Amino acid sequence: MVLPDRRGWRHLPLAWAAAAVAMLAATAFWLLLSDPVVARIVRIESATWASGQIPPRVGSSLKAQRLRLDSGLLELKFACGATVIIEGPVDFEVRGPQHGFLHQGRAVTRLPKGTKGFILDSPRGKLVDQGTEFGVNVTASGDTEVHVLEGLVEAKPDSRAQSLQLSRNQAVRLTRQNVEQFPADAGSFITDLPPPPALAIGFLHWSFDEGQGNVSINLGHGLGATNALARLLSFPENQSGPSWISGQFGSGLYFDGKDDFVECEFPGIPGGEPRTVAFWAKVPRNSQTNEGYGIINWGTFGRPGMAWQISVNPEIKDGPLGRLRVGVHGGWVVGSSDLRDDRWHHCAVVMYGGHRPDAGTHILLFVDGDLEPAARKAVQEIRTITSGALAHNMWLGRNLSYQTPNSWFTGGPFFRGCLDEVFVFNAALNQEQLRSLMKHNRLPPQSPLVVTVYDR
Repeated sequence: MVLPDRRGWRHLPLAWAAAAVAMLAATAFWLLLSDPVVARIVRIESATWASGQIPPRVGSSLKAQRLRLDSGLLELKFACGATVIIEGPVDFEVRGPQHGFLHQGRAVTRLPKGTKGFILDSPRGKLVDQGTEFGVNVTASGDTEVHVLEGLVEAKPDSRAQSLQLSRNQAVRLTRQNVEQFPADAGSFITDLPPPPALAIGFLHWSFDEGQGNVSINLGHGLGATNALARLLSFPENQSGPSWISGQFGSGLYFDGKDDFVECEFPGIPGGEPRTVAFWAKVPRNSQTNEGYGIINWGTFGRPGMAWQISVNPEIKDGPLGRLRVGVHGGWVVGSSDLRDDRWHHCAVVMYGGHRPDAGTHILLFVDGDLEPAARKAVQEIRTITSGALAHNMWLGRNLSYQTPNSWFTGGPFFRGCLDEVFVFNAALNQEQLRSLMKHNRLPPQSPLVVTVYDR
């Protein structure tokens, strides 16, 4: 009997391994074809992910999958070119290269010019984008509102056979039984996210650590005058200005709500340019509605969109009292956390500019490092005017509309409460940077925004 040559057997495991690798590669290839990447994450802002959700990162590729956010914002770019911004709390499903499903929460969809056909499903019907921008809000019950901001949307309600054609400024509410049309509310949605951070920005910083005297020196650079002063004043002038107190970091200022204010040697950031204003505030528990206006402001009062004023909301018609508020005269955003508790809170207002920036769609509020849900807001294009007879330098503690003793104003002429560590940046900061300001009174060392950061 002739036995096989055993020398060839040694090569069989290598051949089997090569065959196995080839088979795995072919399988992976076909899996990729059957389950391709259909979208990518472009930007994430202040996201808190739902329990069990594996947090993706900017640049992550997405296949068919669910995205659940408890809070924050997420921008997706689909393979078809559609951009979708979802706002937490939200449950959104990526279904295909031009197909999504909003199970609950808010989303804004935008298509490039000349394209159409993106499908956004909801529990109450199908929405087909015909080359437009529209916002959708799905409640916990599944009822769906569609607000067309630009262009045309085809809505196919489950409750009826006929489709609806919705154009700019039109909206529809879809329920199990009814279809109700009404005017669109553009201010209900965030239509853009802050842009990527710039390589270098300027900022002003008044620490109020002097603890005495009637001026505080700017410790920032690259914005306004290098040694811009903040002068402690009163109106009328025969009274004393704000009082020096112990602040969150070093010294701070107390404003009595009667005649105290600060005027800074800085005219403010004009037009629709991006900006971030961050500060510590302590508001009395018994704060009155005539003591909330004018924490920080600049610009021109009396004309829509030309003012910039941060306050403790004193007007119940505009939202809950005592909440962080920013107004631009005609438009505003009011937060949801009550500041009236005699405690220091870190507050920040971020306006990220872009095309036709609007109070209702381009402003984010932060309290104690967290993105603040907007309790109420109103649409108004932001075009701050910082020059002219009716404009003035940046004020702290005085109502923007209180120019003379005979001025017409609402909400009281002066703010009552405490301020410390006022920063003004000419860029939109993100949550990480704001939290660093809150914890360390400076931006993170790796931040690309500032060439040199003042660090006490």
